[in-house]
This record gives sequence, C-alpha cells and structure tokens, in this order.
Amino acid sequence: MSVSEESVLVIFRTANDDHKSSIHDIRRSIHIKKSLKKTGYFLLALLPLVAAFAIQISASLVCTILQAVYMNFFSPEGFSMNAYYEIISDSVFNAKVMILYSAVTVLLLGTWYRIAAVPKHMPRRRPGQIFNGRMLLACAILTVSMQYIASYVIVAVASIRPAWYESYNQLFESVGMNDMTVLLAIYSVILAPLCEELIFRGLILHYFRKAFPFWAANLLQAILFGVYHLNLVQGIYAFLLGTILGYIFYYGRSIYPSILFHILFNLFGTCLNFLIIANDSFVIFLLQAAVAVLVTAAGLRLYKKGAETRLL
Repeated sequence: MSVSEESVLVIFRTANDDHKSSIHDIRRSIHIKKSLKKTGYFLLALLPLVAAFAIQISASLVCTILQAVYMNFFSPEGFSMNAYYEIISDSVFNAKVMILYSAVTVLLLGTWYRIAAVPKHMPRRRPGQIFNGRMLLACAILTVSMQYIASYVIVAVASIRPAWYESYNQLFESVGMNDMTVLLAIYSVILAPLCEELIFRGLILHYFRKAFPFWAANLLQAILFGVYHLNLVQGIYAFLLGTILGYIFYYGRSIYPSILFHILFNLFGTCLNFLIIANDSFVIFLLQAAVAVLVTAAGLRLYKKGAETRLL
C-alpha cells in the first residue's frame, strides 16, 4: 500500500470515528432533552396539588378573619374567644370554608384545565357521545363494589392499626362529618368530586402522562390523591378509588364520567352507607372482599366495552 493510500485510509477512519462520535453526541443530547422534559412535566404535575393546598389554607384564613371581624363589630354579644373557637370548630363553619375553597378551585384550576388539557377547537359533544347505558350501569356497579372495598379497608386497618383508625375518626369528627349538614352534604357529594377530578384526573394525570406511560401516571396520581386526604386510613382507600377513577377517565376520554362516578361514590358514602352489610365472620369477610374485587374488575370491563361502543 502506498503512502498516499495509507493517508487516505487514515483520513477515512478519522472521519468515520468523528461521524460515530457526532451521532453519539446527538443521541445523548436528545436523551438529555427528553429527560429534562419529563422532569419538567413531573414537577408541573405537582403544582395543582400545591395550588389546592394553598387555596384551602387561604380559604380557611379568610373565613376565620371574617368571622372574627363579624363578631367584633357586628355581633350583639361582641367578641369572645370561647365562642369564636366554638364557631370555627363547628361543621357549618367548616362547610363554608370548603365551599369557598371549592368555588375558587373550580374557577382557577378549571380554567387551567380548560387551557392546558382540553384540545383547542374541540367541538361540543352530545351526552350520548360521552355516556351510554353500559357506562352508566358500570358506574353504578363500581360505586357499590368500591364502597364495599373501602369499608373492608377501614375494618382491616382498625384491626391491624387501631391508632390509625382512631386518628381517622377524630379527623372526621373535627370537620363535622359525623354531624352532616346540608352545606356539608352539598360539598361532599357535588363540590368535592368536581374539585378533586379537576385537580387529579384533569391536571395531575394530564401532566404525568406526558412523562410516563399511562399505568405509571395513573399510579402516581392515585398516590397523590391518597396523600391529599391527609390521613392513612382514608389515604389507603382513596388511593384505590383514585386508581379506578383514573381508568374511568382514561377509557371514557372525558372528565365527565369520572366526575359522575365520584359523585355517585360520595353520595353512597354520605347518604346510603347503611346499606353496607357487615359480618363478624372472618371467612365471610374474605369472601365478600374477594367478590367485591371481582365485581370491580367486571365493572371496569363493562365500562371499557361501553366506552368503545359510544357514538363518537
């Protein structure tokens, strides 16, 4: 081989190495950009939860300040610390706080959801394009089965960790859930499902799906949904409920079915929980739990089939 041929070969090899190195650098750059983008969406998915907590705290502060101002300047009895503490601990006051929180959340996060998650120029769909008979029947079935599962979770936790169950009961008493009023019922059955669906299935799941496959995004939003309830007992069954709500949203391709199911679930838990059949037998308890899980799986399958046969 002549000197000139060797030189050409060296130049060719050098160019080839440079080309491979350039391709590697490009791939690494693309991988870094994708990783940064996913990280950004992950952090963005946490913002709706932070915003929800901030709105709750702000609503509570506004209501407590307004109550103090009213008692000090307009109440015939004047301001009394004991009376003030009794009022702000009352279920009616807590309901007012949560209704204010709901109104602000629906306004702010509803607008955020509309801008970020709803496709632009999306035509308005008829009710038959969102729901059908199978989907409604599936939601009714899932409401009952998930109420039983939630009850079994509470019983199991009470048996294994009595302190957790006591904390759960104290939280419910502190917010007045054991003394249900009309305002509290309106919040629990209508406003809470609307707010929570906008926060978790509307915004948080939307951003998580940009960073992860659906199954992982759904688990993450369900975990945050459990954390949002701020107690371990409710957090466990809220995680299970959040997972089901995520699938209802995903298969239904709309936030309206998950809102409807959430309303039905809370309605049952608020007004119809006496229909849950309790049993002291451990064997029957396990059988009922197994049946509830199987019925839930069947309900999800029916819902999915119904969603696939809609007139889109």
